[in-house]
Amino acid sequence: MVVKLFIEGIQTMSTKPVVSYLPSKYDVIKVGAPAFVFPMDHPSELVSNTQMIQTSTVVAYDKTDGSFETQNTRYQVY
Repeated sequence: MVVKLFIEGIQTMSTKPVVSYLPSKYDVIKVGAPAFVFPMDHPSELVSNTQMIQTSTVVAYDKTDGSFETQNTRYQVY
């Protein structure tokens, strides 16, 4: 999935993997800090998809639908 980013008025195109996460009352998602979520389909071999993870720094968060973007990945509710 291609994500459009607007940086200081300049539009750029960035490809980031899109990962679904299972929402829970234990999720911690805050812009400027790493998020703690339970991924369902993270493509990295370093992520087991069987336990909660710490993401890279969150750069955007939409509280209405639960989606957020980190430095490396876009996350959406499963």
